Amino acid sequence: MPAVLTYYRHLNGHTERLAEFRPERLGEPGSLHWIDLEAAGEAEARLLTEAFHFHPLAVEDCLSDVNLPKVDDYGEYVFLVVHGIRFDAPTDQFETRELDIFLDRTTW
Repeated sequence: MPAVLTYYRHLNGHTERLAEFRPERLGEPGSLHWIDLEAAGEAEARLLTEAFHFHPLAVEDCLSDVNLPKVDDYGEYVFLVVHGIRFDAPTDQFETRELDIFLDRTTW
């Protein structure tokens, strides 16, 4: 079972938080979906490839650390890797956290 943290669906001018992700909702005309996944593993990889049909190389990047930011154009969507930066005062070090984003062209 994928580790879905939050799932929002926007449809007909209304945004709602749903308790569970169901792939059949993706086919609803005019709907937008925001899904947060945590701890990417095999279940999350299956969700990304089977439900969303994302390219296997992009999904592979989600499962591993990508050290540099990047943008890959897959035609119907773009895949972005960005890093947030946080300063940890007790250790006097900067920490980064990777964020992987799939953005469908219909959203922009």
